[in-house]
Amino acid sequence: ATIGGEYEYRKGAWNGIATLSNSFTSQSLRNFEVKAHYTVNDKNNFVFQYQNQSKLPNNNYILNQSSYDNYNWFNSFKNEKFNTLKAEANTQWLHASLQVSNISDFLYFQDTQNVPNQQLVTPHQFAESINYLAVKVDREFKFRSLGWDITALYQKVDQSQPVLNVPELTFRSSLFYSNHWFKRAMFVQTGATV
Repeated sequence: ATIGGEYEYRKGAWNGIATLSNSFTSQSLRNFEVKAHYTVNDKNNFVFQYQNQSKLPNNNYILNQSSYDNYNWFNSFKNEKFNTLKAEANTQWLHASLQVSNISDFLYFQDTQNVPNQQLVTPHQFAESINYLAVKVDREFKFRSLGWDITALYQKVDQSQPVLNVPELTFRSSLFYSNHWFKRAMFVQTGATV
């Protein structure tokens, strides 16, 4: 059985929505999310979000049947739990976002065989909590049909063992061409990303 509800709020420059759903099964599922938009004008707005979620493990972690003996498993894991705060700024100058998360009962794959020149991974569940921080800034420049998109991402993970592995600093740059061809019958966008 699932029970849930949704509440929407609008007043002036604020627009928000709160959603709650809760399933009552042998492993109860929960998703509570609050999202608020603040619009300054057509080119500038801010988004604030909180999410508390308890979700079932992905089937890849639960069951795998293979003719290769080392890749067979049947597991009974707890639900993964996420508490996430997000803030986003969409301005005429740039787009920036901040995310702070606390993850409990995180599922991951790990090589526990320690066989040289072989990687034999199996699913595991991390019993402790993981704190995750991400700060992302991106900007797109356009000149006629040419565009240049630049993204910088900083990530920091606080954990007692290295189970959630992400690069600390990531940069991405895309140079692209976009235009309508054949009397606007086809839109073409092509480019390269580094």
